[in-house]
Amino acid sequence: MSNEILKGVKILDFATMFAAPMAATFLSEFGADVIHVEWKKGDPARASLPRKDGVSLINKILNRNKRFITLDFHHEEAVELLHELVNWADVVVSNFRPESLRKFNLDYETLVKIKPDLIMLHFTAFGRTGPYAERPGFARIAESFAGLTYYTGWPDRAPSFSGNWIADGIGGIAGAYSIMLALYHKQNTGEGQLIDLSLYEPLMRIMEDFVINYSVSGQVKERAGNYNSSASPNNMYQTKDGKWMAVLGNPNMWLRLCQAMNRMDLTENPKFNTNDARVQNNLEIDQIVADWCATMTMKELDEVLIEHKVAHGPIYSAEDIVNDPHMWERESLVKMYDAELDQEVVVQNVFPKMSKTPGKIKWTGGPAGSNNEEIFLEMLKMSPERYKELQEKGAI
Repeated sequence: MSNEILKGVKILDFATMFAAPMAATFLSEFGADVIHVEWKKGDPARASLPRKDGVSLINKILNRNKRFITLDFHHEEAVELLHELVNWADVVVSNFRPESLRKFNLDYETLVKIKPDLIMLHFTAFGRTGPYAERPGFARIAESFAGLTYYTGWPDRAPSFSGNWIADGIGGIAGAYSIMLALYHKQNTGEGQLIDLSLYEPLMRIMEDFVINYSVSGQVKERAGNYNSSASPNNMYQTKDGKWMAVLGNPNMWLRLCQAMNRMDLTENPKFNTNDARVQNNLEIDQIVADWCATMTMKELDEVLIEHKVAHGPIYSAEDIVNDPHMWERESLVKMYDAELDQEVVVQNVFPKMSKTPGKIKWTGGPAGSNNEEIFLEMLKMSPERYKELQEKGAI
């Protein structure tokens, strides 16, 4: 078995933190050859916390499996070198604003003249069209614009950002999906194309009902904390040892939970005997479940819920994740040696798990420009004298 399902696909990635380069990384894990181009100061992601000995740990995951070169597009020679690499590539990935691409002659209209069948993923905050096309933006701007932030949090408090940059992660998956669609089209027709992907649209798309509900009923979805208008119980409950457990209850799970709590009387109570009734009396249900969970430790509660086949899950920290045997037996995590840090690190493994063509992490993200000589001297056949000249000039 091999991860080479995308062997032969060549991707030139001159995008910066986070969603766009992540899209290329996902494809690299299944065999695509990705060159990550950074300005001479490096991708801004390298300045992000957390760091170990001055080395950003985010880059280790964000740009793993890639080769790294540096160019300064303020120099004409650097742009010419990138154009040479465009001729090598099947796919180009960028998240520069449209005006920046035009400024440096890196826009699709220029690059497609170099490589007529080029696929270009242009990933921007607001998309290439519309009145906001030139606006800068990041994940939390996109999450706010898409509507997620508005209804995240508690009704008596301000809107809340999610705990991580959800728009970037979903955007990375959407970017990889978009490239695969374009590669499939190219395989069938020989044609490349421009992919215009905004950061907010994939996120807005997966929040299924809130827009259609407003269009039909005029109702605006508001912040509701952990309350779920479709099911109850649906919350996090604290255990006797101070940990937290998520317990969810659709109609079947509610019956099982009542059995686990030894409270079958609740199933006959008209306030709780239908899903709609339970949602309406959610606060009372929550208190009953919370009081019960508080009588047990996390381990004890887990055992009871497993015995009764109730859907549940512990609220895990990174420490909990690394110490859970399921993560290791399923290989959700993997240990890798990182040469830059000179130590073994634990990282999230590749997904999805393919039975015939599994993905693979070849290496963690390396230093900026660590493949300069390999790419410029060996692949592009540049003379050592020219290479040194461009280094001294600052183009490389």
